[in-house]
Amino acid sequence: MESRRVWVEADIRAGLPAFTIVGLADMAVREARERVRSAITNSGFEFPQKRITINLAPAYLRKIGPGFDLPLAMSVLAASGQVEAEAVADCAMAGELSLTGELRPVRGALAVAQGAAVHGIGRVIVPASRAREAALIEQVAVIGVTALYEAVDVLAGRREVPPLPEPQPASEAASAVDLPDLCDVRGHDALLPAIVVAAAGGHNLFLHGPPGTGKTMLARRIPSILPPLTQAEAIEVTRIHSISGLHSGGGLVEARPFRAPHHTISPSGLVGGGAVPTPGEVTLAHASVCRCPYYCLVGSPSALMSRATRSITPLSATRGGRPCAAAVRSASSQAASWRSPPGSASTRAVSRRLTTRRPGNRRSRRSVCRPSGPTGAGTTGSAGGRPAGTGPRSGRRGRCRTRAARES
Repeated sequence: MESRRVWVEADIRAGLPAFTIVGLADMAVREARERVRSAITNSGFEFPQKRITINLAPAYLRKIGPGFDLPLAMSVLAASGQVEAEAVADCAMAGELSLTGELRPVRGALAVAQGAAVHGIGRVIVPASRAREAALIEQVAVIGVTALYEAVDVLAGRREVPPLPEPQPASEAASAVDLPDLCDVRGHDALLPAIVVAAAGGHNLFLHGPPGTGKTMLARRIPSILPPLTQAEAIEVTRIHSISGLHSGGGLVEARPFRAPHHTISPSGLVGGGAVPTPGEVTLAHASVCRCPYYCLVGSPSALMSRATRSITPLSATRGGRPCAAAVRSASSQAASWRSPPGSASTRAVSRRLTTRRPGNRRSRRSVCRPSGPTGAGTTGSAGGRPAGTGPRSGRRGRCRTRAARES
């Protein structure tokens, strides 16, 4: 969720025409070569027919997403002398380019502006549809453009900085009239004081009961009694939703979010992660309420991971210098060690499953054999206490021999 600074360096020299991007870029960034080439040509600039090498530093940090299209194009134009290098020195950029040179919206514009403010960068160039979102950070000057040529003209001083677009009514900031209110509840006289106490103190709340008793109805109305989001909380919630692609690019998210994941949700969907790390339902419910229905039915990795996220703060695991789904598995294994001490029934069951013979593998050892019949009654070479010749693959001959032995 934190912004990381990435330097884009371009080198153009004589040689066979080539366009290479280095610096641990993913497939979306490597495919940007064709978008950048077409966008520069269709915007009226000259694409150098030389050997072009672009480095994304630091090299150990993985670069993901199409937001590097605009910085890549600007670095090529600056290295070829079509844009002054000093004009782009103190400027952060993010945006996806179309083949015609137009800028398309990207995720995390607010996070880009926050990162620029932290590193002392004075200007930020983003697509015009995300300019108002980035303008929530007052420490930077936001430049919202609609095309590549417009960004070049603004940096060169040939065009004035365009004004911010008009604010659009954000769907996230629903009015208080549309939100369900706790005062609509009739009955539950013993439960309402507990809900008020839990909401006032920020405690966890466990609602237990058969379906149809009003658990979801009550949980959905808890945000109505919470205080309004502060400025800092609203910026954090807006940043999380922007990174997740749930923000429309307008103003702040004013209403507290309410998340209700399904009980079959995966660990990565609950707490975040995946091949491309994204926020989970717990993170999307930041500063508000996350309802996990039928918590006891949630898969054990999800339940244990949710407990681990509440018990360990902060919880992080990396692979290859980036957060990944292994964080979910490692933390869930640690939580499982708390729930299953050595010698417990679950531990013995796991050990029994790991040591039994696998079907079709003759070389695997046979252990945990518990004979079920009298001593010496056909238990030699048996697995699980089953007499020889009576297994599921023994066929009719084995069953006939067993029946004849019983009749005799």
